[in-house]
Amino acid sequence: MPYGDHLAISPCKVEPQLVSLQVAVENLIRAIRATEKASKALLEAEKDLNMFTMKGHGQAEMGARRDWLERVYVPRLRQIGLTRQELARRLGQSFRVTDHAITTSWGAKLFDLYEGEDAFELVMPTEALERRIFCKKGDLQQGTVGVVKHYVKDDIGQFTRRYAYVEKPWDVFKILLVKSELIGKDVVTKLGGDPYSKGNFAKAKYNFPQTGDQGKMSIRELAFVNQEDGSTTQRGLALSSTAKGLHGNQGFRFGNHEGVCLKIDLALIANETNNLLLNLHSFDAQKETIGLETYNLKGAKRTKHKATAADSKLHTDGSTSKNREVVALRLPLYAIRTVYFHNQISESVFSDFVKQCIAETGATHTVDTVYSPHAAASDDELFET
Repeated sequence: MPYGDHLAISPCKVEPQLVSLQVAVENLIRAIRATEKASKALLEAEKDLNMFTMKGHGQAEMGARRDWLERVYVPRLRQIGLTRQELARRLGQSFRVTDHAITTSWGAKLFDLYEGEDAFELVMPTEALERRIFCKKGDLQQGTVGVVKHYVKDDIGQFTRRYAYVEKPWDVFKILLVKSELIGKDVVTKLGGDPYSKGNFAKAKYNFPQTGDQGKMSIRELAFVNQEDGSTTQRGLALSSTAKGLHGNQGFRFGNHEGVCLKIDLALIANETNNLLLNLHSFDAQKETIGLETYNLKGAKRTKHKATAADSKLHTDGSTSKNREVVALRLPLYAIRTVYFHNQISESVFSDFVKQCIAETGATHTVDTVYSPHAAASDDELFET
């Protein structure tokens, strides 16, 4: 659940006379979660239809798409998900939802309830990984029976889904195959090879509350500045924790009909300073990772930029929420699990070559290659190249 504290629910042992009541409540919770999932699917379908209906590269079309995403899509998306408060409302007065349990109104415990960090437990891996993997406690939070979602921790301890996705044009994918990794496109040319370097643009624009006049940013400063000004100076690589088709802030779809979508195993990205991995979209991250309230712009009020930290945070949070954004400083080739080719000929010609390139990096896992057409029905839905 991206926009509230993680919740896990586990049935506990009950007296025989309470078994039928426990089963009925369990079925209700599963139905609520299914409804939430259906609501999210409906919202995604509405978004795709609206972005297609408003397609085009004119200022009016881009403005209409941006307005709908900011005013409708993100607020509704943030309301989807089962919180402890919503669970109490749905169960009604016959039950009590406390910090640690769901009980009857007379105090008989039916379920253990876990929230935040306590909602997770370690999973024993079946292969060598760089990061520990976790799952939610119990079985009611998984949705589909038998499907266990895996999570990893980012580099400041935020839980995020184990698998991330990113669209890449064919020419960029070829660079990844040749160099075995991608880094932010401006790291070498503008930052001297150091993504933590403030650089002239950021130093001129911001006051830095954590590092002051030092030449390097803190992790949280880097997260904020990369998100707010990544189009000017890209320090990290944006990934998404969802496989759903995403739209940029102006309503264009990412990627194109000739490119690929990559499924990345974040558990294979080492926890090192130069491999920094940050979850930017979760409830925790909005409070801690980029939720700094002291980034006021230098100098006089500017008309082209957000004037206060609160304004900038609102803009940044909306973008990361919309894209379920995760940022990595490096994207190693060996972290790829699946390559979705949008061009069928490319898939048939290059599939074995791609698998070979990934294997040569030392990857021991099986890499899947699949033909999967890009979601755009019209080139007007895509960014201009």
